[in-house]
Amino acid sequence: MEHMKMWGTNLAFKLKYNDTFSITSSVRRVRTAPESTAGTPFVIMGGERITGDMNFHQRYKDLFWFSYRVGFKPVAGRITSDAGFGCLIRVAQSMLAETIKRHLGLNGAYDKHKERVRILSLFLDNELDHTISPFSLRRMCEIAHEICQLRPGEWFRGSTASLVLEEAVKRGLKDSSLSNFRIFAFIQGAIELHQLDRDMPHEKEEESKESNQKTETGALLMISTMLGLDEVNPDYYAPILDILALPQSVGILGGEGNKALYFFGFQGDRLLFLDPHYVQPALKGIEDLNDPRGLGTYEPHGSYSLEIRRMQTSVTLCFYVQNRADLDDLIARMRQLEEQHQDNWFLSLIEGPLDLSLIHISEPTRQAEISYAVFCLKKK
Repeated sequence: MEHMKMWGTNLAFKLKYNDTFSITSSVRRVRTAPESTAGTPFVIMGGERITGDMNFHQRYKDLFWFSYRVGFKPVAGRITSDAGFGCLIRVAQSMLAETIKRHLGLNGAYDKHKERVRILSLFLDNELDHTISPFSLRRMCEIAHEICQLRPGEWFRGSTASLVLEEAVKRGLKDSSLSNFRIFAFIQGAIELHQLDRDMPHEKEEESKESNQKTETGALLMISTMLGLDEVNPDYYAPILDILALPQSVGILGGEGNKALYFFGFQGDRLLFLDPHYVQPALKGIEDLNDPRGLGTYEPHGSYSLEIRRMQTSVTLCFYVQNRADLDDLIARMRQLEEQHQDNWFLSLIEGPLDLSLIHISEPTRQAEISYAVFCLKKK
């Protein structure tokens, strides 16, 4: 079999293609794997508690892992790999795939192969029909250029990803099970309750002719905020873990240094994460997803954890609510955490509209080791 070698322009990945779906990299960032500690469970987003390494790794393998890809049809006429710029896009895709899985109620026994193919088809890099793959890297880059003036190949931030995904859903989804699914982007560190009350979808009581089930309702809330300046405020450590353990949590978009990571849980005071910084060949289409080898490229390999003090200060907190009752429960739990942590709580619940309006999002910056969008705001 023919072997190819390539150097990634930004991250200097030296890659060796072993076969269609297998890639190895000579550059691999070493992380400390979660340790088996007696009496210390693994806590997965949503409050799921797991004891024992074998049980954890079984659950871990069920996550959706998105990574850099190479060899897809050119984006903007020139980009055939997202290595070096697409890490935040990939962690946002991991989070959204987990959210859709929860939205579809796939937390128990289900046809794993069939449903993973169904979900992953929404993200295919080589699918040019945006109604089929509305959350592909290609589509996200196009929308970011339209609404944020971000050129393809430039870095996303969590706030950028939330605005882009919100817009992608507004433009319509072909999958009927997602017809009443919404995304709310809150990029100023506060949840605007009036907006949720106005726009949160209502449950549809009509029965589907095909499934005899109610049309699924639900919403993803993405709240972008800062946890400090040069480093995370130590007073925020406990609230961060409490947020991840909330039943509605679907993780945190964050990172370490200037590398984006998807935090999906914790053990003790160490955050568990998925790392997108591995390059794999782009799948040609749905036929490759139906191949177990192609589907397997979205299954995480190895498990890693990070000291909470080392996480980026810029984060996007993500929550999925099934309906209005679940939203009310989330708000009540947040108010309890606010009362518990008092001055160390960093999320605001705003009853009315903020007296500010977004007029511009700056182009991303990688100055120092903090990467976040700068917002220019004016009074209404």
